[in-house]
Amino acid sequence: MKKTQNEIEGKYFAQQENIESTALSLLKNSKGEAIEYLTNYSVSSAEQTYKTWKQFGEHLILKYMDGLSKTEFFKPKNIGYPEEVKKMIVDESGESLKMKSIITDQTYSYNESVKKADELLNEKKYDEAKSFYEKALVIKPNENYPKEKLIK
Repeated sequence: MKKTQNEIEGKYFAQQENIESTALSLLKNSKGEAIEYLTNYSVSSAEQTYKTWKQFGEHLILKYMDGLSKTEFFKPKNIGYPEEVKKMIVDESGESLKMKSIITDQTYSYNESVKKADELLNEKKYDEAKSFYEKALVIKPNENYPKEKLIK
């Protein structure tokens, strides 16, 4: 950033004497012409400065987006984030960043068997409920809930 700032400031410092002398010579002829010249110069300089910083900002975003640095050929290079930035992100939105557990087919089958067994138990269809609790235990043998239901 310092390089870009120095380039902009250096360009304006180099032009300063010429701009002032032109404005003074115009002022001798017409105050209005001097004001118009300086106004046009100021507007042009501001537009150019804005354009330069905007392009530089876009360059930084493209180069460092997502914790990656990109080479001049836009090949990604992982540079990561500083620890304090990671901590700030976690503090601000940690819950939404946590890994969500994915229900596997096995877990889904287990849950469905237990659900069906519970429904059948409530309907007092004990033999059918027992077979679904047993099916759940085949899927996940270490689970206590179906074992407890079978004991009852």
